[in-house]
Amino acid sequence: MEAMKDQGDLGLFFGQAGADWWADGRAEELIIAAAVLAALMAVAAYVVARVRGQATRQEFTSSDLLSRFREARQRGSLSDEEFESIKSRLSEELGQEVNNTEETG
Repeated sequence: MEAMKDQGDLGLFFGQAGADWWADGRAEELIIAAAVLAALMAVAAYVVARVRGQATRQEFTSSDLLSRFREARQRGSLSDEEFESIKSRLSEELGQEVNNTEETG
């Protein structure tokens, strides 16, 4: 019972086993382990955020794509028919981008 008085209210809250556990220095070990775990979780969250940021796809405008396909046609990577098909599709998207820019700008 004398040990319970030395432990103060811990013995009443945790019982004798809890008071002994706290007195043995195990609480400090638990606090350190929790701090290490929190630090590891923060590092993991940072790494995941960085990887997701790098994995996001860069989106090109229709104008950029049209320029790239024009260059591919000049190199001979695309036939004239393929380029014209792509150009007609991108022209529609380019018109939509211009309309969206005018509405928001």
